[in-house]
Amino acid sequence: MEKELTIAIDWDDVICPLNAVAIQIYNERAKGEKLTLNHICDWSSGEKFLEPIYRGMELYDRQRPLPEWLKVIPELNEIGKVIIATNPYPEHYAFRRNQIHHFFPLLKENQIRIGPGKEGVPFTFLLDDNDGTVKKSKAKHPLLFGQPWNRDYKGERVQTPEDFFQYVMKRIGKEQSRERGKSMSYVITNTFSTALHKKGYHFLARETDKILHAFQTEPTWNGTAWEAEEETPLVLTEDTIEQKVKDWNLENEIPDISDIHYEWIKEKECVRI
Repeated sequence: MEKELTIAIDWDDVICPLNAVAIQIYNERAKGEKLTLNHICDWSSGEKFLEPIYRGMELYDRQRPLPEWLKVIPELNEIGKVIIATNPYPEHYAFRRNQIHHFFPLLKENQIRIGPGKEGVPFTFLLDDNDGTVKKSKAKHPLLFGQPWNRDYKGERVQTPEDFFQYVMKRIGKEQSRERGKSMSYVITNTFSTALHKKGYHFLARETDKILHAFQTEPTWNGTAWEAEEETPLVLTEDTIEQKVKDWNLENEIPDISDIHYEWIKEKECVRI
């Protein structure tokens, strides 16, 4: 039986800014020196200045997800099972559950994990801003979400939701190439997909003839599938790929276009790149 692909994402200071909002509240109340995010250089310094605000409810009432996550989380949930893994103060557990349901109603109850111990769960992916959690994580791909307080971490990190989306897509492509043919559709990976993205292409879709098309139009979700309307999408035949490799000066990186493989992506007729 194939193991479920799970994508665990922290809430505070990953999906939803926490310290930035706490500092805003602090500065509104402060009579002396104002704080910035750079004052929080590690975990203990945040608690030193902001613990009373962390304990209150005003902070959580003001929290809003980064807008990009409102798009990326539904996309990730089409690829695997998104799990919000969060560990607020126990007195805030019920509020946090309602908060997540409010902003992401598509997530089911079993996609919310509240409480300690997420580092011990063997998720496929875990994204967190706590470098200690990332270091201890049993996830196959633990990854840090960059913040001022984890700047000394030496491992892999991403800075934006879109960075994380691309990270997940690349890892899935690399791994599913070993199991090609088990699923239904595919995406171009590696250097060529990066070049496509840099040239303004954001979306790949395949027709029933299995020829891929690249679109510069941003896709939209119709409730069932991704759609992109464009009169002349780039038709990625072998000849077109060979020509684009030359046009974009990729010959040194891709000396043989057979190195560009079509990797299988779980049950998707189209995908962002």
